[in-house]
Amino acid sequence: MSMNFYWVPNLLPHGTDPEEAGALHIGKYSSGYPFMLRIHPRRGIRTLADWLEKMKTGHIYDEAGSHTERERLIDHMKVAEEIWSSYWKDHPLGTVPERSQGEDVHTEEGIAHTRHKDEFS
Repeated sequence: MSMNFYWVPNLLPHGTDPEEAGALHIGKYSSGYPFMLRIHPRRGIRTLADWLEKMKTGHIYDEAGSHTERERLIDHMKVAEEIWSSYWKDHPLGTVPERSQGEDVHTEEGIAHTRHKDEFS
């Protein structure tokens, strides 16, 4: 089971699908894995620090449209950053494992998860 999380600048009516409302995908939990952060280089979001700055404003929703407590998600994101950083410590920068969906990418700024290769350009 997985759960996606989204950032929006304004409150959404209860039960609104965040993706349909144009929300920005923060990342997701997947069963058995730490939180996977989504990066948006074209929007200036490349690191956990970028997301933390972005999330000082706006609101966070899960994929079901439920409002999510910002501090709780941030705590999970910080723990995941430590776990992923530990996992990648022996891999060279830019290493991208083969995956059916998305890529985990180790950069000098930390670990990021992206859906498409073109998000890095």
